[in-house]
Amino acid sequence: MKLDSSFFNHENTLVNVSNSILKAFNLPTFHDSIPELDEVLKGKKKIALFLFDGLGEIVQDINSDCCPFIKSGRKLSIYSTNPATTVAATNAIRSGKWPLETGWMGWNQYIPSLSLTVDCFPNIDPISKVQVSKEPIMRSLCFYDSISNILFANGIKAKECFPKGVKDCLFNE
Repeated sequence: MKLDSSFFNHENTLVNVSNSILKAFNLPTFHDSIPELDEVLKGKKKIALFLFDGLGEIVQDINSDCCPFIKSGRKLSIYSTNPATTVAATNAIRSGKWPLETGWMGWNQYIPSLSLTVDCFPNIDPISKVQVSKEPIMRSLCFYDSISNILFANGIKAKECFPKGVKDCLFNE
């Protein structure tokens, strides 16, 4: 598979998507927004954003026979982060910041100050599979305000469904 130079595009990323959302509500951004997305969001009062882990453009193209509506509906290519891991990408879109800024880099991370390795999302020791603390340790060490919290703090009704499922988010106010 040949990768073209746009594979490393740093102007249309998950980070920039979140900054376009902030810009759409006239809030300060952390990084550049995406002009094409800004145009689409202009004047919108409601925005729904879904992140599907592992459903990148290459996967969409490979599976276009079974799900042609996904590929045919694509308007803009959005790129992940570097590193392109679940944890880094998810937190990039939640924060509007790069993984280097949030500290959320990969599924498991070594925390030198605690001499501890942790699987970030499940909050467990990857070897023993034991929960490392009652509260998510990475949230206390590498805290950031999510885009939804920033919107809410500025009087904009916002709700995030992470880590809950969509059903829980929609029906449990």
